[in-house]
Amino acid sequence: MLYTFVANGCLDELVTNMRRFIRLTGTVGHERSSLIAFFEPDPTIQDHPSFITRFWQVLQFLHDHDRDSSLERAPDHPLWEFSFQHCEMFVVGASPTYRNRRSRNLGPGIVLVFQPRSLFMDPATLEPIAASARQRVHKRMLAYDGIPVHPDIGFYGDNRSREWKQYALPDDNEPEMGSCPFHTNSDRVSLAGRD
Repeated sequence: MLYTFVANGCLDELVTNMRRFIRLTGTVGHERSSLIAFFEPDPTIQDHPSFITRFWQVLQFLHDHDRDSSLERAPDHPLWEFSFQHCEMFVVGASPTYRNRRSRNLGPGIVLVFQPRSLFMDPATLEPIAASARQRVHKRMLAYDGIPVHPDIGFYGDNRSREWKQYALPDDNEPEMGSCPFHTNSDRVSLAGRD
């Protein structure tokens, strides 16, 4: 695990540290690293909807400051994953606003865990990690959280599943019915063409 701290109003430093992280994942000993970003507690985040809004603002800021954001899929594509400098990654959002889903409450500030897609591949076989391993994780989450695994939790590539719905989960088990608040640069181009 690699770690960074993000002070309020200092998202530019997160961009710099994301670039460092991507470089490190290409070096021996760091190929299977995750980056955990601890955010300074923010008094403006008073409830869960404000956390969800901030979570997507951070990802959008990173995307907007990514020099290499070409070849993007739309978030509604089953193979879409947040990417930075062409490194696709699953992002786990944690916040003190989680009351029911204890596994997503990691302290007084927001925490984002950036996990490159390669972490979900068996290094020996280069195949996706077995469903049995994921089921063991889900069983542990159920025991810790005391509520069932969220219905939007799925498997990468499954046509019924969308990765973005799993990033910043609601604090209940209501499925996400809206659209992804994240916009890729190609989304913005197509939206601008409609005006």
